Amino acid sequence: MDTSLLDNPAWHALNGRHAHLAQKRGPILRYPADVSPFIGFEQAEDSAILPDVLAEGETALIWWPEELATPAGLDLIVRFPILQMAAFDFQPVEIEAADVMGDDDVADMIALTALTKPGPFTTRTRHFGHYVGVREEGKLIAMAGERMKPGNFTEISAICTHPDYQGRGLAKRLTQIIGARIVKAGQTPFLNVLPENVSARALYDRLGFTLRRQMFVHLLRKPGGEAADDPFFSSL
Repeated sequence: MDTSLLDNPAWHALNGRHAHLAQKRGPILRYPADVSPFIGFEQAEDSAILPDVLAEGETALIWWPEELATPAGLDLIVRFPILQMAAFDFQPVEIEAADVMGDDDVADMIALTALTKPGPFTTRTRHFGHYVGVREEGKLIAMAGERMKPGNFTEISAICTHPDYQGRGLAKRLTQIIGARIVKAGQTPFLNVLPENVSARALYDRLGFTLRRQMFVHLLRKPGGEAADDPFFSSL
């Protein structure tokens, strides 16, 4: 199986199944700001025009196989390695269903991700794809969903559990639900995990995910304006 699309997931997603979300400026493709700060381009040198694409104070989040040079006119807020894992033989199991997240759940989804910080999540991030969650006494306590969709791969993301409800297997359950949906659609699940998150890596190993490669996440910001207010960024 050709996995090279996963080296540049945002670019291939925005040229494919997320083309309906793509905003184009020269060689740059991006998601709407209220969906995600992810930006894609085909060649590393294309990043040189990012200062012309971003508004003052705006951020760009870039996944790349190597460390990128910071374009003149932008500030590097943070750069860190992340491990990309894929499940080429994911075995769905019959498990209890979860609530499908809709527009009425967005405020609770934002509150949960603000607390647990699985990645940037804002008012229309749900438009990446399918999201499910678990509620207890009306409170959203865990969730997971789909994010980038390059080629026949679909990323599982926003896997998070409220700290007061950890240790109950909720992350495993929701990852299985989303993974089973992806496989049923004829696609291959993949995800990203921080190298130091040993417990999450162990869970993904048990679910059939294997390490594909190390990637680098770059958070860039154009000076001026107001700093991004997403809790994920303010925690970095």
